[in-house]
Amino acid sequence: MKICSVCKKEKLKTEFHRNKSKDDGRANICKICFKQYHIRNRDKKIKAASEWYKQNKDKKRIYDAEYRERTRSKRREASKKYRNNHPGRKRADCALRRCQKIKATPYWVDKEELRRIYENCPKGFQVDHIVPLNGKNVCGLHVPWNLQYLPAAENLKKSNHYSFEK
Repeated sequence: MKICSVCKKEKLKTEFHRNKSKDDGRANICKICFKQYHIRNRDKKIKAASEWYKQNKDKKRIYDAEYRERTRSKRREASKKYRNNHPGRKRADCALRRCQKIKATPYWVDKEELRRIYENCPKGFQVDHIVPLNGKNVCGLHVPWNLQYLPAAENLKKSNHYSFEK
């Protein structure tokens, strides 16, 4: 038996977390008091953080942009290393994308016209689906009138969104 230093109740030793640094190998606070303490503190921290964020949105946005810029090469290296160490994952992602495209390509579409659109894509641009093939609220078709050329950066920023989805 052991007494909790918070609620002052005598409880079984199994009702205390293990702690090797203590003489008896158990914490001074029972599991219930420990949990309540951490829930209260977590809520306080979350509230303080959200208030700080509301007051410092611009500061946070600038810091995040600088951080992304500072760590860009490191993140690229990590991404490259991951791709090299997990080639099956890359193949699976490509196969999934191919499958989505095939499912979104109607049988009556002129496949030669689709091929020409991809072949004539200007340098620095990407072929983008205006209505995404796998959007949140709407799914488009892989047809010529649903394709457009977008600068690579803009296309990556757009991601998998339709202009009304944002």
